[in-house]
Order: sequence, then structure tokens, then C-alpha cells
Amino acid sequence: MAGIEAYTDLLGRVITLVPGVEDNLALDALRRIMPEFFSRTGIWREELTVTTEADVASYALTSPAGTKIRQVAEVKNAGADVAIHTSAYWYNRKLSKLTFETHDIPSRTGDALTVTVVIVPERWASAETYPAHLLEDYGEAIAAGAAADLLAMTGKPWTNLDAALFRKKEYRNGLGEAAGQVMRKGTERSLEMRP
Repeated sequence: MAGIEAYTDLLGRVITLVPGVEDNLALDALRRIMPEFFSRTGIWREELTVTTEADVASYALTSPAGTKIRQVAEVKNAGADVAIHTSAYWYNRKLSKLTFETHDIPSRTGDALTVTVVIVPERWASAETYPAHLLEDYGEAIAAGAAADLLAMTGKPWTNLDAALFRKKEYRNGLGEAAGQVMRKGTERSLEMRP
């Protein structure tokens, strides 16, 4: 889905899949499905830079507005190819702090660490902008998930349980594809061959 940058850009697709649904209900369905999709797949990752201080064990991590850090996926010395072993640190979600174990506390000031974090949108957050490549790659699946929820609503003119099951299958396939991408280690887009 080219040109997708905000979840509101998926509104037209949801309305196409659920004829007769009101715009505000379709937007609410998208707002509900986005955190679920990103939380279940872990596909949204950001790299943060942390500058060490000698003998300081904990470092606050800041996520983009309207999002939260679900977990730390990897910590590397900036420019290094090898990650620091996960037994050397832990992440406290409540405090949003990366903490190194006693024997692994940085001993120098000024070293840069690259911290790769898994990002999820906050529930009902107004985070309008998501990584464009993720919405382009998985927008169809996200729209199908929102459509499935709407089609399963009882007593509405657009209620269609067979279509809801079909759209839920499309959504689950998208979940599997995104989770598979994470398992293959990365969120880079696949190369496209064009004539």
C-alpha cells in the first residue's frame, strides 16, 4: 500500500471492506487493532543511542510520542557488529530504564551504545505517524483486522460473520508474516524486482 504514513490512511481500505460502516467506527477499529498488531508481532523497532557514564548502571529510554517500549531487543557498542549478551542487562518497562548487571556496568564515560527497542503504540493513543514501510508492508493485514472486528458486530447493517472470518484469516496471515520477519532478524523491506 504505497503512500501510507498514518493509520488514518487505512480508513478508505476499511470502508471498502465494510460497506456502510461509519468513518468514526472504522477509525476506532483501527485504533484498537494497531496496538494489538504491533504488540503481537514486535515488528516496529527503533534504534536509540545511549551515551554511557562511568559506573552508572541505569539509563532512561525514551520512546516516540504516543508509544511505549515493550522490550529491548538488542544492545551494541555503537559501530560494533556483535551485540552485548542479554545476561548483561535488563529492561524495566514501568520505569523505562535499561539497567546493566553489576559486573557489566560501563566503566567509561562517553561510549555510545545502540539500543534496539520494540515499540508498540499506546492503547487509543493519537500517534498519527507510524513507520511508513511497516504500514505499506502490513497495512492490508491491519485493515483486514479492523474490518473483521467491525463485520463481527451484532445487529449492524454491515454484520457478516462469514466475511468477518475471512478478514480475520487475512489479519492472522499478516501477523504471521510480520512475526516471521522478526524471527528472520530484522524489519528491512524485501527487495522488489521490477522489469
